[in-house]
Amino acid sequence: MQTTRPDRRVQRTRLLLRQAMLSLILEQGYDAVNVQDITDRADVGRATFYLHYKDKEDLLLEVMAGIVEAFEQRIQQIPLEAWEMAEGAPVAQVFLYAGEHAALYRAIMNGQGGFNVSRRLHAIIAQKHRQVVEAQLARGEISPRVPVDFLCNYFAGSVLTLVFWWLENDQPYSPDEMEHMFREVSLYGRAHAMGFKS
Repeated sequence: MQTTRPDRRVQRTRLLLRQAMLSLILEQGYDAVNVQDITDRADVGRATFYLHYKDKEDLLLEVMAGIVEAFEQRIQQIPLEAWEMAEGAPVAQVFLYAGEHAALYRAIMNGQGGFNVSRRLHAIIAQKHRQVVEAQLARGEISPRVPVDFLCNYFAGSVLTLVFWWLENDQPYSPDEMEHMFREVSLYGRAHAMGFKS
């Protein structure tokens, strides 16, 4: 049985349209970009655009899927043991990846597509943290005082909230510094981080 391969011309056209949208988002922000801008930048006709995508939101979904996939690949490459909040924990990798794509993340997060992107990233981080917690449970190392779902979603939400704040404020600290501060609060609590005197 012969496997159907994607048409190279189709792949090239879709790549041109994705690249056009990405560059325009970086320059103008997502909400300011329209289909005509995209086709002009990609040097393809509007009719060609609509052969591949229903509208610019449809194209954005494909662009976001690529961003999320690349992020997921980065996260999956990190050994599970490294997620157990040791020195150099993968939280630094989350900040590093976001920093490498800072302008794009800021542009997307400020547009209509931001919610979908952040929700998917949240799910990826929460799932990875769940794997860590379940491994620790299986080894009898922990006895959570709150539900595992709560723990994993709290962890993911905290990381992403800090990532967005960090990007919006032009990355005032390095990824390693962000990881260190996050770990200080996560492991020892707010009271420790505030430096309350006994």
